[in-house]
Amino acid sequence: FRKRFERMGVCGWLVFGLLAVVISSSVKFYITAGIFEHIFNHRPGKCIKFHMNGSEDIVLLPNGQALITSGLMIDPSLPRPDPGVYLFDMTSPVLSSPDKETPGPRKLEIRGNSLLQRSYSFMPHGMGYWSSEKGIFLYVINHRTEHKDAVEVLQYFPDDPRGPYLEYRRSIEHPLLYNMNNLQLVGEGEFYVTIDRFYQGNKLKEWETFLRLPFSRVVYCNEKSGEVKIVANGLSYANGIAASTDYRFVYVSNLLEGTLIAYARKAEDNSLKEIQRIPVQMVIDNLFVDQDNGHLWLGVMPQPLKTLTYFRNLSEPCPSKVLHLAIDESSDTPFSDYKVEQVLQDDGNYLKASTVAVYHKNKLLVGTVMQDLLYCEVPHPLYITSPSSN
Repeated sequence: FRKRFERMGVCGWLVFGLLAVVISSSVKFYITAGIFEHIFNHRPGKCIKFHMNGSEDIVLLPNGQALITSGLMIDPSLPRPDPGVYLFDMTSPVLSSPDKETPGPRKLEIRGNSLLQRSYSFMPHGMGYWSSEKGIFLYVINHRTEHKDAVEVLQYFPDDPRGPYLEYRRSIEHPLLYNMNNLQLVGEGEFYVTIDRFYQGNKLKEWETFLRLPFSRVVYCNEKSGEVKIVANGLSYANGIAASTDYRFVYVSNLLEGTLIAYARKAEDNSLKEIQRIPVQMVIDNLFVDQDNGHLWLGVMPQPLKTLTYFRNLSEPCPSKVLHLAIDESSDTPFSDYKVEQVLQDDGNYLKASTVAVYHKNKLLVGTVMQDLLYCEVPHPLYITSPSSN
């Protein structure tokens, strides 16, 4: 074999090198895809599930109110769901309500733009918010069917006597703002957004995903100055994005690589510099930062290959998982001494395709791509309270 390989010369080494790359890439793919992982069911406490047309992303206001995007469509052959933004109060006694009817998510009216009430022009995906003396403003990624992607700016009015509602303010469009997945506000009218794939055609996007090409990016947008620029490149399907409580760091889910990246943010020009990358070896969707301690909560799909079947047949199982990542955001390298805790896991028969998890005072809210919303009580203290915990 050795002599035969030597006779092949340079071509032989090229073939050998290519084979090594293919094998290495395949092994990484199967690890990230969770092929070898056994999924067992585990919940942190009593839970209740609410049927929705998905709850892909959730933002949590300081008062415990959660706002949820619903109606994301993955497979165009399926019936179009009813899109909208929903309100869920995490401070209400959901599992011990004195009323016969358990409090659940309620759809918010969107005033000022009738098109956002229609499924063909409103498909909400990722979402962020900014609060100031001017009010609470949601920035919602909208995958329009007849136009390019846009970020819809909606003002939230929680205290109206007739009930909470949203009011349309404006739409943000730009050539760099396409294939948007999620966003993070860092100031009034300033946000970072993940562009999950470079190509725009459906077939090209499929090949980019299949080959795990590192063409994804993060874009910074400033409404006031009109500045829109690429601040991070070389990602394989950038997905969830979040910021530390002091906005010094920006965290990004590098989905197809199964890693979580920490960027140092330079406030002067909003540039990002990668400082750490940790191998979670799972497909991480959206990120949530606990404002009390800076810890990260991750919505995870532990066996993402099953999503391919699930997206075409919603009765198929698609496992879910929630991870709690304790980090030290006071450090210059927040991931240096991280600890991971699995808080919830399901084989996909009860909870399908989890995307996000938010935690508030021993209560957990878990969103999914296209079906349900799960609320759980966490009666016992989390095992991990700080990165230095044993």
